[in-house]
Amino acid sequence: MTTTRVEIDQSVCQSARYCLRTAPGIFALGPDDIAGVKDADGGITAGPVDVLPDQASLVDTAAWECPAAAILTH
Repeated sequence: MTTTRVEIDQSVCQSARYCLRTAPGIFALGPDDIAGVKDADGGITAGPVDVLPDQASLVDTAAWECPAAAILTH
């Protein structure tokens, strides 16, 4: 099973919230209104965080839609 790693470059995030609309189970806004990735403990981090294979297409879509290109996958 291959996993995708996702992270957010919070220095360029514009808080447009496309990631939240596309993949609310993966992304969330932090208290500073900057997007982050939900971690296994329920917190919000810049990442990287491993996502399950069935979530990879959502992450790819969110990365493509992000106007700031702040979502990085590898």
